[in-house]
Amino acid sequence: MSIVLLSLNAVLPILMILSLGLFLKKKHIINSSFSDTATNLAFSIGFPVYLFNQMSSIETSNVLSLRFAIYLVLIMIIPPIILMIIVPKFIKNPARCGAFIQGAFRTNPVLMGAMVMQSLFPDNKLSPFFISFIITVPLSNIMSSVVFSIFSSESKKIAPLSIICDAVMNPIIIGVLLGLIVNLLKIPIFSPIKTVNNYLAGAATPLALISIGSQLSITQLKNDKEHLNYCLLIKMLLLPAIGVLPMFLLGFSSIEILTVFFILGTPGTVTGYAMSRRMKSDYIFTGEIISISSVTYCFTSGIAIYLFKVFGVL
Repeated sequence: MSIVLLSLNAVLPILMILSLGLFLKKKHIINSSFSDTATNLAFSIGFPVYLFNQMSSIETSNVLSLRFAIYLVLIMIIPPIILMIIVPKFIKNPARCGAFIQGAFRTNPVLMGAMVMQSLFPDNKLSPFFISFIITVPLSNIMSSVVFSIFSSESKKIAPLSIICDAVMNPIIIGVLLGLIVNLLKIPIFSPIKTVNNYLAGAATPLALISIGSQLSITQLKNDKEHLNYCLLIKMLLLPAIGVLPMFLLGFSSIEILTVFFILGTPGTVTGYAMSRRMKSDYIFTGEIISISSVTYCFTSGIAIYLFKVFGVL
């Protein structure tokens, strides 16, 4: 019974806030304009500040091992490459193909993963999880840009330097690196600034979840049911399983195993929708997979936590 409660305590708040967003949209209390603004605010300011706070206070002696860092690089690069080889054999429309590939591998551990991880571990144990963003976030952005450049409704050339600069200058990465610098150099933070940071960080998660919840829609999913089912299967089951199972044999720690699961097994990020639209991909399908994977995650993560507890990872 305690295992079930652990899963519910970790996942139920996400489902409740998503439902709140859907309810507020149905009652016309918020609209699509609010959702766009809230998403931009959360991912441009709220989450970078949240990660700055985490990195400025974590135990820096508990950093990533070289072996784990290499594993993170591999799980971020190999899946999209395999998908770019296989998916075009079945989906001929370039725009839909790119949206499918990006939807299958791009996830949102900053929002969905961090919220659950903090319910499972004390903050002083989470440094490998937060530091992993330095590797995974830029690589995720780079691979997404490559996919959208190759599979687009318009012919586009890949600009490596531009893609790398955009990935490295991501606000999430800036927040992580600034927090790490403050931590390592022991730079004191002025108390009022710390208070403001806490307010902004605390608002990020509910804002983002309400925004995602307000964009949920069942009726628009019917026409894309087949592609959505396959994309969801790859995203929420196949890739997390392939990424996590070898770690038991390779002797990775519990926190490293959970980190990889929440990197690979979380829903799509709303920033992926903006990129899909900007790159002339099938942004409607991208939005659909983000919405439906967000709901599905509330169940798959609960089941995963239950199994991790049963097998002694937690």
